[in-house]
Amino acid sequence: MGYVQVIKTAVLLFPILALIISLPVFIRQYHKYQAFVFWRGIMIYSFVFYMLVAYCLIILPLPDIQAVANLKTPTYNLHLFQFITEFKNETPLIVSKPQTYLQTLKSASFVQPLFNLFLTIPFGVYLRYYFKRSFKQVLVLGVLLSLFFELTQLTGLYGIYPRSYRLFDVDDLLLNTLGAVFGFLLTPAMTFLFPTQDKLSQKAGSLKSQVSLIRRSVALVTDMLALGIIDSIISGALKTAQVNGSELISKVITIVILFVVVPLFKGQTIGKWAVKIKMVDARDGTKPGFWQLIFRQFELYGVIIPFMTVATPYVLALSGRIAEDKLTQLYFLSIFMLFLNLLFVGYLVWQAFKPSPILFYERWSKTKQVSQITEEES
Repeated sequence: MGYVQVIKTAVLLFPILALIISLPVFIRQYHKYQAFVFWRGIMIYSFVFYMLVAYCLIILPLPDIQAVANLKTPTYNLHLFQFITEFKNETPLIVSKPQTYLQTLKSASFVQPLFNLFLTIPFGVYLRYYFKRSFKQVLVLGVLLSLFFELTQLTGLYGIYPRSYRLFDVDDLLLNTLGAVFGFLLTPAMTFLFPTQDKLSQKAGSLKSQVSLIRRSVALVTDMLALGIIDSIISGALKTAQVNGSELISKVITIVILFVVVPLFKGQTIGKWAVKIKMVDARDGTKPGFWQLIFRQFELYGVIIPFMTVATPYVLALSGRIAEDKLTQLYFLSIFMLFLNLLFVGYLVWQAFKPSPILFYERWSKTKQVSQITEEES
C-alpha cells in the first residue's frame, strides 16, 4: 500500500476519530475561552487528521500474521547514521554527473530518510503555533512521538503480531526528532499569514454571548453520545430482566429522562450544560414551561431527527424488498423525503450565518437558547 492509499484510508477513518477526540476539545474551548472560534476548530481538526495519517503511515500496510511469524529479518538497528552509509552504497549519485540526480532522488535510500524527516515537521509547527510550546518542549515531545512510533513497530503493533514486521531504527528516532525541531524553526515562515493566539482570544471574547450553530451542534452531538451510553445501560438491564420490547422501552425512557426531565430543572440538557447554553421562554427569558418544553423537544427529537436518521434511510432501503408495482410510489416518496431533508439542511446553512439563530421549531414552541456565560458575568 503506497503513501497515497494510506492517506485515503485516514480520510475514511478521520470523521469517526475526529468525533471521538475533538468533541471534548471543543467542549473545553467553551470552558477555557468561553466561546468557539472557527479557526481553532480548523486547527484541531487538521491536527487530528495529521496525527491519524502519520500513525497510519507507520503501521500500514498490515501484513498476514503467519507471514510475519515466518520472518527472519532483523527487528532493530542500533547503529546511528547507518542511513548515510546506505545512501553512499546504494544510490548512483555522482556529483559531477547531473544525469544521476533524478535516479538518486527516486532511490529508497534517499526517499526513506527524507520521509522520516518530513513526517514530523507538521508536529513541530502545531506545537509552536497552536499549543505554544517552547523549543525544549518540542524537542522532548519530538523524541517521545518518535519513540512511540518505533515502539509500536518493535512490539509488533502492541503484541498483535508475534514479532516486529518493521525495523526499530535509531536513525528514524533521530530523523523524526529533527523533523519536529525543523518544524519549530520553520513555524514563523509558515504561519505568518495565520491569526495569532492573542487575536483568536480577542475573537473568542466577542463571541461569548452568541449561541451559534457550531456551539449548538457540539451540544447535540454530546447529547447523542450520552443518549447512546445511557440507552445501552438501560436496555441491558431490561434484557437481563427479560422485559418484552426492551429496546423500544429503553429508548423512550432515555429520551424522556435526557430531553424532558433533566431540562426541567435549569433548561439544560447534558450537552447544553457542557457548552454553557440554556433554553428559555422567548417571550420573557424565564425557564420554559412543562408543555412548552415537551412541544419543543418532541419537534426536534420526536420528529426532525428520527425523520432524517431513521425514516428516510428506511424508505430508501425498501426498494429491494417491495413489489415491483409499488416502486413508482416509493420513488416519489423517496424524492419527497430527500427534498425535505435537503430543505432542512439548506435552512441550517442559511441560519449558520446568524450569530444566534432561532430555528423554526423554537419559534413554534416560543423558546430560544441563550448563553449562560453572559448571565454568569452580569
